[in-house]
Amino acid sequence: MRALSYTQISLYQNCPLCYKLQYIDGLESKEKGYFSFGTTMHDCAEHFFKVKVPPPPSLEQMLDFYERKWLSEGYESAEEEAEYKAYGREMLTKFWEIHQPDFRMPIAVEHKFTIDIGNVKLTGRIDRVDKLDSGGLAV
Repeated sequence: MRALSYTQISLYQNCPLCYKLQYIDGLESKEKGYFSFGTTMHDCAEHFFKVKVPPPPSLEQMLDFYERKWLSEGYESAEEEAEYKAYGREMLTKFWEIHQPDFRMPIAVEHKFTIDIGNVKLTGRIDRVDKLDSGGLAV
């Protein structure tokens, strides 16, 4: 049984030919700067929440992690990359200012799951799961 992800289903719904070219024919799409940027920002958020013991990383540690994880692929020019990089620093600083004061340890980060629905296996990842004061969970 072939596994499908949300990304694959979404691509198929938007463009069946793109799905075929990428997932059946194995053609790789050209890197785009916004994909590299999104991956870097996602890695930074994961780094913030994946600490084993509080407190979370300091802003300086987060910005250092950002610099080390920066992906340069896919930008149209050095200027475009520099703009994205500066914007990412601003976003990361705001992210830290919002999440650091009332930081709570998530019970799961980047949790992989697989669900069988009929003859389809659906796979994915849950970015983060928090336990609420009420005892419930926030996904």
